[in-house]
Amino acid sequence: MDIVAKYVAQVLNILREKQAVAEQIAQLDKLSETLGLTEYDLAYLEKQFEDGLKRGQGYLRYKQWDKAIAELEQVILLKPLHTEGLYQLAHAYKHLYRKTSHEEHRKKALYYAERCLQTDAGKEEAIVLVGELQNRWLVWKSWIRRNSLWIFLLALTLTAGVGYWLLLPSEKELVQQNQLYAQKQDIPLELDAKLAESGIQFDKETSFARMEQASLAYHLRGHCWHETDEYTHLELELQVFDKAGKLLKTQELNLLDEQAFELRPQDYLPVSALLQLPKQNTIIGKARLVGKKIAHQKPENPYETSKTLALKNNEQIAEKGLEIVERYQTIKPSPDTFEHTICLAYRHHSAKPLRSWRIELQWQDRQDRLIHTETWTLVAPQDPLLQKQKWRTQTFHTKVPLKQKDFSRYQVLILSVD
Repeated sequence: MDIVAKYVAQVLNILREKQAVAEQIAQLDKLSETLGLTEYDLAYLEKQFEDGLKRGQGYLRYKQWDKAIAELEQVILLKPLHTEGLYQLAHAYKHLYRKTSHEEHRKKALYYAERCLQTDAGKEEAIVLVGELQNRWLVWKSWIRRNSLWIFLLALTLTAGVGYWLLLPSEKELVQQNQLYAQKQDIPLELDAKLAESGIQFDKETSFARMEQASLAYHLRGHCWHETDEYTHLELELQVFDKAGKLLKTQELNLLDEQAFELRPQDYLPVSALLQLPKQNTIIGKARLVGKKIAHQKPENPYETSKTLALKNNEQIAEKGLEIVERYQTIKPSPDTFEHTICLAYRHHSAKPLRSWRIELQWQDRQDRLIHTETWTLVAPQDPLLQKQKWRTQTFHTKVPLKQKDFSRYQVLILSVD
């Protein structure tokens, strides 16, 4: 079995488990390590992906929908959570549905468009495409095209007036449709008294709802931060209310716990939440963040100077102005291994916000041999964007297969940044 077939087989196994998107991303990130892929193998897979994506986009430009779908479906097997690839595939299936009127093509277009939104809930083109594919008139147009002869014969037996009124939607349907489209507007978000008194602030990036096949999905993305205090524990509850003030649904958000180091003043803590509401005709009035458990204080002593890490991949570093520092590290040894806990803080100086950022940490022994690597995601596509000069932190726990006395250093390799 060649490397592409082996990789695709493992990707399909991960997708069949139907886990949450975040869990799928974590498994896919570790897939190269699981399969023991070399840098040459990864470069080969990346080349296959890029070539397939370009061919698929070329076929789309010339309206060769079948060929575009064949290429893009292979592309998605290599990167099943690639936002643009999923959107292009949904776009191709939509046009194939318009050409053939086959219902399975519409369903596939809707499926890939919704998968696209799972990777990037704020992609406007995909939101519009989902709404178009769910539009009842699009389904009727396909049915009419398939049964045009019978419809023509039926039309001969009916008067134009009766046919006109039969095709008009009812007043109730129009009201419901208007209500659902209203969900695309920005939904107000408020902080409860406990959060306000603590001084924790929230920078909102998105707060909106969108229609799905059997539910209404509310999305919230943004950052929590404090001007002067550090905080060590932060548990919130997201509440969604209808227009009348009735509580519709809640979700617990455990943003910071004892497994992580404290966040310093003006560190930006990303918040990303998705709530599924059962009724499509529900009108969301507002959302609220409620403080459940908050532990914060003013720093007692000046912080030690963070250790600036040397980054590999100079071209991307220079272009984006990337910066990573080590805030803390602890090492817990055992006879043949050691547990390495590292708190990294990172930011960038590019004017354009970052949508994704992945790194690889490499551990080396005293002979400067590479002993262990791990891939970590600093900014995921479903996270809020990382704005210019805003610090984020993450705490990573790793078991390194090396005796502590033989450990020399670790370094950071930039894998991708967008």
